[in-house]
Amino acid sequence: MATQAGVEVPSEVLDYLQLHHIITIATASFTGMPHAATIAYVSDSSGVYFSMRPEELTVRNIDANHFASFTIDDYTPDFRKVRELRGVGRVSAVTDPGQW
Repeated sequence: MATQAGVEVPSEVLDYLQLHHIITIATASFTGMPHAATIAYVSDSSGVYFSMRPEELTVRNIDANHFASFTIDDYTPDFRKVRELRGVGRVSAVTDPGQW
């Protein structure tokens, strides 16, 4: 298990994050207008990271409202076998090149 922001993250979750590379991020503007974007990501034991251009709506929403939710799933035609990881948290820009 790893600890992120004081929360114990099970190793199964970290493994799932490592095996997948597409995430849907849901954000909201400062007025509450929802928006979702599906993008590529990378992860390690300290977080989930994605790159977007500053002018994108997702980035503008994060600048206005630092909270977001996400889903990562395994698609299968048999809906009974679909697996998904969902979460919510605070999003912030990585500005230190040493963290890239």
